Amino acid sequence: MRAWVLLALAWIAGVVYVCVPMWPSMPLDMSANDPATREVFTRAVRMHAARCAGLALLPPLAVLGIGWLVSRLVSARS
Repeated sequence: MRAWVLLALAWIAGVVYVCVPMWPSMPLDMSANDPATREVFTRAVRMHAARCAGLALLPPLAVLGIGWLVSRLVSARS
């Protein structure tokens, strides 16, 4: 279990390291006060955050689920 936690934390840190520099930004030549521009920028930030959160959390949770299933199968055979 400890190995899974350490690997999961390393994976999450790696995803954060890759995703933070790619955070959406608004070019200086665009109006930041235009409602349509603000909406598009907000949507881009939301999508980026959701994509990175999914990439950070889904693989460790999948490995945890597979480990749980394997341990149940091994304990059922004994």
